[in-house]
Amino acid sequence: MIAQCQTYKKASALNPRVIIAILEIGELYYATNPLDSAEFYMKEYLSINPYSARGFDMKASIRLKHNELNKALEAKIASLQLRGSHITANDFLELSRLFQTAGYDHYYESMVALEDGIRNFENSFELFAEKISILAQNHEYTSAHRAIYTVLDQFAHKESWLVRKAELYIAEGDTTAAKVYLDRAKKSVYELPDQHPATPEIRSTREKINRLLKSLK
Repeated sequence: MIAQCQTYKKASALNPRVIIAILEIGELYYATNPLDSAEFYMKEYLSINPYSARGFDMKASIRLKHNELNKALEAKIASLQLRGSHITANDFLELSRLFQTAGYDHYYESMVALEDGIRNFENSFELFAEKISILAQNHEYTSAHRAIYTVLDQFAHKESWLVRKAELYIAEGDTTAAKVYLDRAKKSVYELPDQHPATPEIRSTREKINRLLKSLK
């Protein structure tokens, strides 16, 4: 394996494309689970290209598999810093989830990552949904309700947000309020035509509404 990487190093002087091949081999090993081999190629790649966001993403993934959460966070943060203007909403989402994996002590950091993401990507459904889920999991129901109100008319398929509000009320034990929002969601979702482009999602929402209403009887 060492001989292979030495060959890659020599070849990279002639063809920079060979450098990325080292990382791609590591990613292949990671996907098929020989972590020692994946880590070897990751380290070799970063020794050649120490400013690669993709390399640090892989390092974060490997450290997470080893349950080394702090090192995984350090690698992910380094990746985001290297991405600069090329950062995506998913990068913020992954960082927030890493903080959540690290435990409740990192709750604040996980929320900061989401808020930073929302400031940069205010139309990201996934970031808002994640924020609301975290608030609900931590029993911050008032904040979760407020967050839903801010996005209720911002995204398509507002029926799913109405259902989410109902679920929050169920978690709080307020079944009366839950039924109100489920009835609103049901009325809205059944008014949509069956040929609506989001038909699979609509059907799923209808089934969820009926299931929740049945559970409240």
